[in-house]
Amino acid sequence: MNKEDYIKGATSKIFNHSHKKAVQTELADHILNAQGFNEEIGYEAEAAENLAVERMGDYEEIAENLGTLHNDFYTPIGDIIAFIIWLAGLIGTYYLLNKYIFGDFCAMPITLAAICLSCVVFFISAGFMLKRNRLPVIIGNFLCGGATSVFIYFLLKNIIAQVYNNIHNLYELIVNSNIATVTALPNKKAAIALIVLSLFILLPISVSLIYYVKYHTNNNTLFDNHIKRFFKNLSFVVSIAFIVCTVFFGYKFFTIQNDLYNEYKNAYQDTLNMCRECKTFDELSDYISSGKAGFIDEDKLFVSKKNNETINGYRYKNNLIEINIERKFESSEDYDYQFLYGSMVPSNMPNEYEYQFIFSLANQELFNGSLDSLSLRKYKVNDNELDEIALFDMKEHSLDDNIEFYSAHIPTILAAFPAKSSNNYDTYQFTYISGKGKYKYTDVIKIINYPEYFKEIKKRQLEISEIIKNNPNSSFEEIAKLTNTTLVKPDVSFEDYSMAVGVLGSFFDDYKQEILDEYYSLYEFRVTDDLYFTLTSKPYEYVNFVSPDVTFSLSELKITSIDKLKYFSIIPLTENAKYISFDSEPFKKVGLYGKGYYAKNGLVYDYTRIPYFEENGTRYKLYMIDVDPGDMSGYIKTYYLVNEKSELYKADDCFIDSNGYLFIDTYHRLKVQDDGLIYSDSNGNTYTKALETSWDENGNILPFDEYLD
Repeated sequence: MNKEDYIKGATSKIFNHSHKKAVQTELADHILNAQGFNEEIGYEAEAAENLAVERMGDYEEIAENLGTLHNDFYTPIGDIIAFIIWLAGLIGTYYLLNKYIFGDFCAMPITLAAICLSCVVFFISAGFMLKRNRLPVIIGNFLCGGATSVFIYFLLKNIIAQVYNNIHNLYELIVNSNIATVTALPNKKAAIALIVLSLFILLPISVSLIYYVKYHTNNNTLFDNHIKRFFKNLSFVVSIAFIVCTVFFGYKFFTIQNDLYNEYKNAYQDTLNMCRECKTFDELSDYISSGKAGFIDEDKLFVSKKNNETINGYRYKNNLIEINIERKFESSEDYDYQFLYGSMVPSNMPNEYEYQFIFSLANQELFNGSLDSLSLRKYKVNDNELDEIALFDMKEHSLDDNIEFYSAHIPTILAAFPAKSSNNYDTYQFTYISGKGKYKYTDVIKIINYPEYFKEIKKRQLEISEIIKNNPNSSFEEIAKLTNTTLVKPDVSFEDYSMAVGVLGSFFDDYKQEILDEYYSLYEFRVTDDLYFTLTSKPYEYVNFVSPDVTFSLSELKITSIDKLKYFSIIPLTENAKYISFDSEPFKKVGLYGKGYYAKNGLVYDYTRIPYFEENGTRYKLYMIDVDPGDMSGYIKTYYLVNEKSELYKADDCFIDSNGYLFIDTYHRLKVQDDGLIYSDSNGNTYTKALETSWDENGNILPFDEYLD
């Protein structure tokens, strides 16, 4: 480098023009003096100049120092603000981690990414600290470096607690996407790692401080300058390494989530296929032992045996998958329901079901907030998915169609009871969780795959219903002839029945005609020995199909024999007859007979699961809670509607306008009319209470009083 280029580079960071000219003149004199000396001792002119320039030192470093000396524009305010932002960032990050990440086993990569990111910020700041050589910057880096060490300490402490003091558990999660919970004794490895990292953080600060003192006391040497430059470059290199680590751990978080979800999804789909293919427990055992259930790791499969000989069941738990299979040795004629894995399933299945299969989401205790945690929230369903299920469930489907559809809608629990022969029916029960926080909802969908002979019976039912529907005023004899059934008259004559009704007291005067009409339901139209139907008075609105071995009690329909399929069903014949009213405080609903209740969107739900919609599309659900009034009178059930933002409104303040949309009367401006069902505002617009409003399949409001029984 020649003299002119060197002087230009060395003064490039002096912004005051007069200072720059003066320094350039001084540097030129130094170089000329050195050049003259070199020429005197024998160097040629060009070589003498080059040697003089070389001995002046690194022009970049001189430019930095001259710029600092001659451009005294520095004010610490900007650095102070930057350090405050840095500290606020550490505090804010810790708050967010504590709220959303801590306690979530599979979100530990995010905690590691936060540690790396905090190191990125520190080492970038350290690099600039070494470059600028300002005391306020050194002090700020010291304070924020200490805060970073404390931040990292608490994050490492949380990780160590989550992995049960066993770093191998963390390794399994990061490398293999496995959830391992092997407990180890506390050790000092984490503390040693933190000490090493803290010393590494203090090192550039110490170098910068020492150089600052030497520089301002004019004791710095060329070696000091090289050391300072080395640690400056090292800080930037280390920051790049931590950036790579930050990106890596962030990426691993998403890959772990996807790996575990795909494993759960594939295992669930394999489970459905397994239950469909294996009708007996022996078939299931062969299926598992042959390795066809590819998702099962034999090392984690627990086999239970009866009397240490016959296999009694299986239990498998791996990552988020838990499977419990129980063999049934004894038959039972009654259904004794119990709460198992979060859903109602028969605990004593009859011998038509040789085994029960429970597939469920495991290890939820490792995730703070369970299904609300960052890692498990994708295992819940949203409202759109529930609507798809409701739409699909409105029609009957074959087992293959059901399996195909529900394979794409992953539940948190699957309870399967495959029939061991074609003469019995398969039962599958899917449990879905939606909502968040305390406003979570459990929806249980039960599908039954009926045997072929039952499908033939249902086909015959529909044929008979269609005949009666087309002949609503025909005599019983004509109906028997048209339907090719045998008419069996009741043992008591109409006259005797009328006399018995007549002796009832005056209290029954309003009901006597209705009781007399019930006489016609005593006529039986025999389809087969095991099936008959009854009708009421003309015009016929319903046809009631009955299996003779069905008995009733106040609280249950008890199946007394299951050698053949027994049932009781009612098929409506007219448009009005397909609806039935339901009146139970605070509900007044009109729904489809035996199916459910339409919502504004035209889908059918249970009355406690009906969604309500504002005109802008905002969706609300029913939320019920037991409230203790504090007067020892017991809990009172209180009803609310809640939206997706967890905004809660009392059900008494929620109304439906004439177009079927939700209106929330926050200021209680609506006035009830004389009938007690209709409310109106000052403009004459009418409303009904949300829990007293029903819709048809087209989203039109059904007046409750027109469908009273």
